[in-house]
Amino acid sequence: MKLTLDQIADQLCTSKTNLTRDLTIERNLTEPMKQLLDDGVISKTVASDLIASLSKEKQEELISSME
Repeated sequence: MKLTLDQIADQLCTSKTNLTRDLTIERNLTEPMKQLLDDGVISKTVASDLIASLSKEKQEELISSME
């Protein structure tokens, strides 16, 4: 049985938007970016809506520029 995103979100007691953001982050962020998210340096919205669309190389450049 295949579940929709809405059904999965309901089962996880979250919104479809939050589930989509979490999936985008998990699939597209590099591990160092995920660490910045975990550390509170970047927000989930910025991570999923902006940074996740960057290539791994661009994410690395961004991290380097933050140091």
